[in-house]
Amino acid sequence: MTLGAQFAVAPILIAGFGTVELITVPANMLAVPLAAVGSALAFVGSAVALVSVDAASTAFLVASPAAHGVLWVARLGETLPVAVALPEGTGWTIVGVAVSAVLMVLIGRLGRPAEDPGR
Repeated sequence: MTLGAQFAVAPILIAGFGTVELITVPANMLAVPLAAVGSALAFVGSAVALVSVDAASTAFLVASPAAHGVLWVARLGETLPVAVALPEGTGWTIVGVAVSAVLMVLIGRLGRPAEDPGR
């Protein structure tokens, strides 16, 4: 899912910044599991806080290393110079091509008859 999300936002990032950061995919592969664990623990802590703030603080303390891990990955990623600069003006061209490709796939799917599940 991380790779799919990265490809989905890449045209927007290219249009906005004019570069493609090659470190984003491995950084996200490391950060997403940490963020998921941290978010789940923070959710538990928020629910527990309705009953006992002291008990909730334990859940937040357990979630803290996951949050620090995400920050560590982000800081490491920003120090690595692995960006590919694109020629000036190509950002919006790439966005247009990506949007056109998505529209062609969607139109192609709408034009096909539904498959018979009994076959």
